[in-house]
Amino acid sequence: MTTTLKSNQDQLDHDQHHDVFCRYREGRLEGSYGKKTVLELDYFVRNFMNVSGKHALVIGSILPWIEVVLLENGAWKVTTLDYMDINSEHEKVETMTPGDLANAFLKGTLPKFDLVLSYSSVEHSGLGR
Repeated sequence: MTTTLKSNQDQLDHDQHHDVFCRYREGRLEGSYGKKTVLELDYFVRNFMNVSGKHALVIGSILPWIEVVLLENGAWKVTTLDYMDINSEHEKVETMTPGDLANAFLKGTLPKFDLVLSYSSVEHSGLGR
């Protein structure tokens, strides 16, 4: 699992991460599918899901737009699962690859997730990549 970004770009990455939250709060976050999709997901999460204090698993999100929506709506923690190694410096965002997930499961160290959210990922990669 990767939880902290350690490189010479820490400040740049911090500024970009902060900017994602600012854009969300201003209604300007475009995510991977445009501003309308972010607003629709936000509406759904806000009105039909109780994410407050929950640990969410996000499947297939290279850009952290789903993570931002969840955190801004009160999620306690978000774990992003993706085939690519993703580094996150945010204290409430962890990342893992399918291999990391499988190893944690086999070792009995996989955390329990309160909810799983994916937007247009599972159908693209199938269930057995």
